[in-house]
Amino acid sequence: MLSKTLIKELSKIQTPEQLAEVYNFGKDVLDALAKASFKAGDSVFVVQKTKKTFGTIIEIKQKKAVVQMRGQAYRVPLSMLESTDDLGVSNGSKKQVKILNKEANI
Repeated sequence: MLSKTLIKELSKIQTPEQLAEVYNFGKDVLDALAKASFKAGDSVFVVQKTKKTFGTIIEIKQKKAVVQMRGQAYRVPLSMLESTDDLGVSNGSKKQVKILNKEANI
């Protein structure tokens, strides 16, 4: 939840350039938080608009991670990663998880 002070300051934005600066700062903060919370070997979901794909982080870069999914490695923005810990899924485990109303063995 945003504090009243932050809301007050954001309401002072007057130009698209200022809004873009705030947006970029927020994205940088999200990337920093994600980078601090993930490490190589972690199981993650890559979150897209309509689906979540299970994968394993191979390497963490500055703003992206190399994630092994479906037998291939992909560079994925850190902001698109979601931890599987929240769902009780860990590395090496095989559990059934409902993803978008479909069962998937992971």
